[in-house]
Amino acid sequence: MPKTVFPLSKTKVKVSAASRWKLMKFSCGAEDFAVLIVYRLDKQQFWSYLAQDKGTDTMVVARYEYHSTHPGWHMHSNCETSKNVAGRTGGLFDRFPRNKKAHRRLAFAVTGDESAEARAIAAFGLDRVKGELL
Repeated sequence: MPKTVFPLSKTKVKVSAASRWKLMKFSCGAEDFAVLIVYRLDKQQFWSYLAQDKGTDTMVVARYEYHSTHPGWHMHSNCETSKNVAGRTGGLFDRFPRNKKAHRRLAFAVTGDESAEARAIAAFGLDRVKGELL
């Protein structure tokens, strides 16, 4: 994936040649947003980033993921938006559900592009928004 697809000034999203990825863009009022989806079926890994366009940079506001090092599906975000910093994917300190808490969604259940997209759209609540994706 070219760096210009999801520009970050302080870090980068690592996308291997074996990964599948997709970028969706949309606007809400005067603000532009993107959802980047990256997944690997063979390793049961999934990351989706909800981000706000900041011109030549991007501010990630939430990350929804599934990977073998943590149990189940979980979200990373900041409850205090003043903690959000453009240009990086880390720094999202609040995790839902919490690390030691029970997870309701344990199965990977991503089978391809369509289910990966549906998972990201539902996680960020975009399935409840009226309007069109750009």
